[in-house]
Amino acid sequence: MGTHDTRSRAGFDGAVRRAGTFLSGLLPGLLPALLAVNTLLAIASPVGAEDTAAAETSSGSMQKMIDQQLDKIPSGDEGVNQIMGELTDKLTLTPDQQKDIRPSIVDTVAAMEKSRDRFGAGEITPMAMAMQIQMAGQKAAVLIEPVLDEEQMVKYKALRQEQRRQMMQAMQQQQRAAGAAGAGGSQ
Repeated sequence: MGTHDTRSRAGFDGAVRRAGTFLSGLLPGLLPALLAVNTLLAIASPVGAEDTAAAETSSGSMQKMIDQQLDKIPSGDEGVNQIMGELTDKLTLTPDQQKDIRPSIVDTVAAMEKSRDRFGAGEITPMAMAMQIQMAGQKAAVLIEPVLDEEQMVKYKALRQEQRRQMMQAMQQQQRAAGAAGAGGSQ
């Protein structure tokens, strides 16, 4: 079991280092979902055997934390409206642009819901869910870009850059926290 924990932790650390590559196509509005999935990765990746034992004794609180993070993933019409609202506000989308972009957002939210449900059913790992959500966001970003005018495209790229920065910062903070928890747990 200790070997599995070490491999899980190594896999998580590698994923954090590679995150910059995956974050290149972020869709504005998905940051809360990606941060939630990142938190799930941290929760699901124990640092060591001591943490595994502690996690087993507090599995109820861990499940509650997991459920709270899953609830942050946009879903249904509310999720679509949340993302569309953010895009509309930050990019000053016209009604025609909103009409053109909305189907992509509906598909993205549906893909995120499906990934969340598959994770909840134990069919996929947190990392697989993160990858699927990221891929859905990248696909939507590719479909949105042609709809934007030059000024909106500048804003859009700036939004994506800021979102990548925030995501990387959050991942680094979680990695430091996990490292501190591991160091504290081994004393």
